[in-house]
Amino acid sequence: MTPRDVPADDAPCARRFGRVSWIGLWTLFLRDFLRGLEIWKITIAAPALQSLLFAFIFQLALGGVSVTMGGLDFNAFLVPGLIAYVVLERGFESTAFMMVYDKLEGMITDVVGAPLTPAEMTTGFALMAAVSAVLTGIATWAILLPFLAALPADPVALLFFAFAGGSMLGLVGLAGGLWADKWDHITGVQTFIVIPALYMSGVFFSLDRLPEAFRAVAELNPAWYVIDGMRYGLTGTAVADPWTGCVVLLAVNAALWLLCWRLFATGYKIKA
Repeated sequence: MTPRDVPADDAPCARRFGRVSWIGLWTLFLRDFLRGLEIWKITIAAPALQSLLFAFIFQLALGGVSVTMGGLDFNAFLVPGLIAYVVLERGFESTAFMMVYDKLEGMITDVVGAPLTPAEMTTGFALMAAVSAVLTGIATWAILLPFLAALPADPVALLFFAFAGGSMLGLVGLAGGLWADKWDHITGVQTFIVIPALYMSGVFFSLDRLPEAFRAVAELNPAWYVIDGMRYGLTGTAVADPWTGCVVLLAVNAALWLLCWRLFATGYKIKA
């Protein structure tokens, strides 16, 4: 039978995905989420144990002295900060390191060669980062229960700020991973930009301890709204209006999403 004899119904044709390739989006999400889950000792257990170590160190440093911070008992102040830090850091690492690895190993073609639009790729990575970050945050909260044995005051707010923070740093990591040409580049971004920005956003101290000028700068950092919002979700106490934090994070996430979409759309540092 020659090609001309093939019935019309059996002729090859392009597959139709609709306006959104939901299967492709789910596959991209699952691909990188499971990669991180396979090394759970590094991606989940290690940050949780590091937070537990921080909590022990502060307990030893205080020596049983009752201390308040930001209108809260110090443990009630510290635990949400540690959980928020883990969420933000995991959000960054989940996309940044995987993107650099894929580029260096030539595996980036699995993503850019797939039938996915730049919008779908950006959304898939952002969702993967957010879910990975929330999962690590839950593990950290569980291991820190001896220091704050209480149910979240506002679970919905807690989940929103954790999800928004994880996706925000995930998009930062995605942009950084696309920019980086080698491991030194992305490690430099994490060491000299991401970690200092997180440490100075109220993880370990209330911003009212800073000089007025430094406090104003710190409050411009979107990560501060994540930390303050998660502290509100766990304890019911916050410095900023949680609704203000919601608006800020939605705006920042939208801007970062557009940036990453543009990088994928132009093939920034991924075109052969």
